[in-house]
Amino acid sequence: MIIRQLLKRFLEKDGYSIVVSFSAEEAFKMTEKTHFDLIISDIKLPKMDGIDFYKLLVQIKPELKRRFIFISGAIPQNVIDFANKTGNRYLQKPFRQLEIREMISDMFNDNTNMNIS
Repeated sequence: MIIRQLLKRFLEKDGYSIVVSFSAEEAFKMTEKTHFDLIISDIKLPKMDGIDFYKLLVQIKPELKRRFIFISGAIPQNVIDFANKTGNRYLQKPFRQLEIREMISDMFNDNTNMNIS
């Protein structure tokens, strides 16, 4: 929860529009009503993990297929393999603000009009 709020705070300072959810189910419902340019998802989530959330979401929103950043305290090999296979990125906690800023910048060529969940 703390990381979620910190990410929200410093990315909003960078000019991004941020929406925070507390579960994959809640985030999934949000994507039905709102357009998002990027999803930042923890791997370990209650009920549905980040990879299952990704698989479910890209079935109905294929434009998000390469617009995920996965984060986790430990990045197991299966997550690394999955991220490499899908072309998505991942960060291991703790990470520096600069790391995620650079990752987002690389993904979107400094476009600050993104809506991020």
